[in-house]
Parts: sequence; C-alpha cells; structure tokens
Amino acid sequence: MRRDTRVWSLTYGAQATPSVLLGEPAPPGTLLPLSFWVVRVGSSAILVDCGANPEWAMKKSVIEYQPMETMLARIGVSVTDVDILILTHLHWDHAGNAERFHGARIVVQQAELDGWSYMLADPATYSWAYEQRIDPSQIALLRNSPNVDVVSGVAEIAPGVTVHPGPGHTAGLQYVKVELGDHPIVLTSDAVFSRENLVRMVPNSNTLNVVETLATFSAVKAAARERGLIVPGHDQTFLSELPSSSPGVRDLTSVLS
Repeated sequence: MRRDTRVWSLTYGAQATPSVLLGEPAPPGTLLPLSFWVVRVGSSAILVDCGANPEWAMKKSVIEYQPMETMLARIGVSVTDVDILILTHLHWDHAGNAERFHGARIVVQQAELDGWSYMLADPATYSWAYEQRIDPSQIALLRNSPNVDVVSGVAEIAPGVTVHPGPGHTAGLQYVKVELGDHPIVLTSDAVFSRENLVRMVPNSNTLNVVETLATFSAVKAAARERGLIVPGHDQTFLSELPSSSPGVRDLTSVLS
C-alpha cells in the first residue's frame, strides 16, 4: 500500500427514500447516507464531491445535516487546503458547494456538462429531470470558470488517482480510482448506490439509463480487481461496518492496512 496516500469518507447527513433499487420499494424508514470523500496524496488534498449547501439541505429535508466545513475540519482540512475538487456529477447532494473553491482545480466530465446543458435548453420537455436535482446556475459557472478542467474519458488527476466515466445515473458521471498497490479504492459516488446493486446487477431507482448503468457496474468491478475496496455512494450497511473516528468520519485506508 502507498504510505503517502489516505482516503476518508465523510458522511454529512441522510435523506429518507421510498426506493433504492429499481422497481422495488424500500422498507419504511430507509435512509440514504449523504457523503463526500477526501484523498490525501502526500501534501495534496483532493476532494471528491463537496456535499449539499445549506439551502439545498433545507429544501431536501436532509437529516442531521453537517456543513462541508464542519466535516472537513474533523480530518484537519479546510476549504483553502483543497488543491483539486473532483465533481463526480452535478446533483445537489454532490456538487452543492462547488462555487466555494475559487483556488482549486475543479474536474468534471464534458459529458456531464453537455447532458445538463441539453436538458436546460428545452425546459418544456426536461424540467422534470433537473428542477429538483441541480442548480442550473452551476452549469454556466463551470463552463466559464478558468479553474475548471473539463475532461473526456479516463484521466489521471494526481499520481495514482484517476477518474473514469461511469454514465447511467447521469449522462457524464465519473467515478474515482485510487491506486494503493494490490488494494485499489474505487469511490463510485452514484455510479453504485449500494453493494446490492453489484450483487444483483439491479440499477438504482433513479437511474437515467439502465443499459449504461449496468455497463458501469461491470467496469467498477473490473477497476477494483480482486482485492480492491468498492465504496458505494449511499450504502448505510456498508458504512456501519467501518470504524468511525468521529461522527461521520471513516478512514478507508485503515480498512486495507
């Protein structure tokens, strides 16, 4: 394992959900944990998603919401420490604080920007797809900001840290692979909601494209190889099995040590 790399999961709240798997109602009281992730490579801090901002957290009735700054502080990181922000996709619970990172390099897939731009151009047809999911002003912000790195396909973001297209949930979702010798960590975000998606090969209830989602499931499995750790985006059972050093904080590299 690379000794200069650490990876954390930071869970900042939860949301009630009527369904997790496509076509199946969730048991009453099911909660989806809401998380983002931090990768430390040497002295560099890489943020994978940045959570919901307070306005959207209130709008979406997030339970036990903790602001992004509070969660980062629990591992000794501040907003100004972040060198790179990888946005896996632009939903409110993953990209809500992106405008805070003026000094960081922001990485997003071209297909993600193009997919939302296409729908925003035809609100009569596609408003159902974006009104409760994204902040439209972010699309223009990301297209016009000089610190935004728009990539297409697989790209190395830092030594041992790569992004990979994982469409299905959205048009241009990307997941993140962190190489740690024989034990890569794959941060799936919403490419994979829960381990059950991969066991049963059943998509999430709110997937945009079922065929692409199933192909992404297979790609995620291959990326992890036999001994890697796949980190689903919204799996409370998975998180409950990991040690927590403080509320919402889990050191994923410690699981592999």
